[in-house]
Amino acid sequence: MSKTWDVGSDTADAGSSLAPEQRRELHLRAQAHRRLDGLVVVDVTVHRPRGSTFRFLADEPTDGKAVGDRAPDALTYVSAGIGFCFMTQIGRYAKILQRSLGDYHVSQDTRFSYGDPRANPPEAPRADVPRTHVFLAPDDESFAAHALDMSAQTCFIHAMCRTELRPRVKTLALRD
Repeated sequence: MSKTWDVGSDTADAGSSLAPEQRRELHLRAQAHRRLDGLVVVDVTVHRPRGSTFRFLADEPTDGKAVGDRAPDALTYVSAGIGFCFMTQIGRYAKILQRSLGDYHVSQDTRFSYGDPRANPPEAPRADVPRTHVFLAPDDESFAAHALDMSAQTCFIHAMCRTELRPRVKTLALRD
């Protein structure tokens, strides 16, 4: 089952992620293409809740093994995005409740494998569950524990990592 809607007319307003009550529906769009120099341009737009558009340059392996050195690969950006999203949720939750968390930071371990489609039998790409460690210096320790629990529930990227997904991918061949 899938839903389609006009992205321009039915999205949450900017800043709605700080509201005490929110629709828990996510709509992301990502597009990527390889430039002539081999770098991959990735554009990601958060449509629901209305959010930002990000552009990344990724140096992806072309042989399935070696990663280039001109830019991070896409999986490095995924790892950074997971940590960034979680930290954002911690801060938003504290702001909604008008509480102070003091100093806080995240350390994260993520493990990805590209797999090997040429192996016999072929090996699929794999991602292990991210291990995220949060360091807080709050005024109220019980609030800090509650903020972490709520952030784990509202971080859509952490939720995606816990959920078996069936992505829909559409590939277009562009010709001049």
